[in-house]
Amino acid sequence: MLAEVESLTIDYFELNGFLVRKGWNNAEAEGVFPSLVVRNLKEDLEETMMFNFQWFSSDVMKTQRAVVCFVAEDLLLEGKTILKQDKRLFQSLKKVITAKQALKFPWEVKSLKERDLQGHKKLVLFPAIPTSDPQRSNLIDLLQKKEVDGVITFRTLLDNMIQQLDTLESPQLTSRLRQLKILKQMELIKMSQMDLFTS
Repeated sequence: MLAEVESLTIDYFELNGFLVRKGWNNAEAEGVFPSLVVRNLKEDLEETMMFNFQWFSSDVMKTQRAVVCFVAEDLLLEGKTILKQDKRLFQSLKKVITAKQALKFPWEVKSLKERDLQGHKKLVLFPAIPTSDPQRSNLIDLLQKKEVDGVITFRTLLDNMIQQLDTLESPQLTSRLRQLKILKQMELIKMSQMDLFTS
């Protein structure tokens, strides 16, 4: 599942004017979450202070550079049930982050933080996050203790890309974006609700 999520995330950032490279391999940093390093190519960009922990595309566009970690992407295959039940979702995300054998965020590795991550926002990409307290606030507290600046959901990425599909010419589309465009043209995707294969 990681390969598909990673590919769509690369599409999202490149579509929005970012230069993207893959993070560190096991030889460089064993035991870290898979990640991307992104840099905004827009000139004269002034970063603004983010007050919300959950980021949307408008927040991402104001960022000069960031490290984006993929966490719990396998939950996308678990279906709507777990993604819409805050308690189960929180427990699943917490387990992935805090388990004894849990992977680390790149910025938790001293050598990477000092060498490669100066001036980068630290973002985590989740399939979804809890919508109500106490699960939402507990997750935010947990992530802030790990120096995370914000979270993005996979839904945010997809929604942004789908909104842009009509303005893009075919040569600009990757095979994944072409597939999304076909689904949209066949009216199998409803904007804002993001409901797939509705009757």
